[in-house]
Amino acid sequence: MRNVHATSLLGGLLLALFASGCTQKYALQKEADDRLIASLRDDNKMLREELEEARAEGSSSQSLIDEQKRLAADALAERDRLKGELDAAAAKRASEAEELNRNNKLAGVTYSQVPGGIMITVDNEVTFDSGKADISGQGQRTLRELSKVIKQRYPNRRVWVKGHTDDTPIVKSGFKSNLHLSVARSLSVIEFLSEKCGVSDDDLVCVGHGEFSPAVSAKSDVARAKNRRVELLVSSTE
Repeated sequence: MRNVHATSLLGGLLLALFASGCTQKYALQKEADDRLIASLRDDNKMLREELEEARAEGSSSQSLIDEQKRLAADALAERDRLKGELDAAAAKRASEAEELNRNNKLAGVTYSQVPGGIMITVDNEVTFDSGKADISGQGQRTLRELSKVIKQRYPNRRVWVKGHTDDTPIVKSGFKSNLHLSVARSLSVIEFLSEKCGVSDDDLVCVGHGEFSPAVSAKSDVARAKNRRVELLVSSTE
């Protein structure tokens, strides 16, 4: 009887120990599972945050792309507007030159539209004798008429007075070079326009080209005659 009791007691003890071990093992497993679940939740939260950031960045990138497209469209529209204005201004200057040639006819004088304004070209035979920088009588009369055009149509406009010669070397005129002669002629025109015709000398600019900006490149007498000239470039803006 004692042996049966002892055996029962031992079995109960072993069962208790087994149950206790299972309980501890279960607790450890549950703790590990809880940590894994918590880690998975953290990972899931991080992934959701990264996804939201990616969406936000994608939206920001699209906004940036849209803004760049808008700015590019605005730039193209502004380019087209400015081109239209430039074309209109060029057409206006061309019509001005045609009108001047019709209504202000002067011997040896032509008007043309060039980039930056209206070019008034005066043949050298009208203004100066060969190798001289003194304005002839006919040249003075022509410049007086041109000064009226400048003052009436282009007040406060910058006027570049450009002297040009041919490529014939200086021999007897006393000038050091054709460049010096062209500058002297430009200065003579400026002094006459400002002192005798009332054009503001603040608007006049002296330029001498010598033989280095020919109207035509040929070496004939006819070509050299075309290259000897005075040009008045009237600016298109004040």
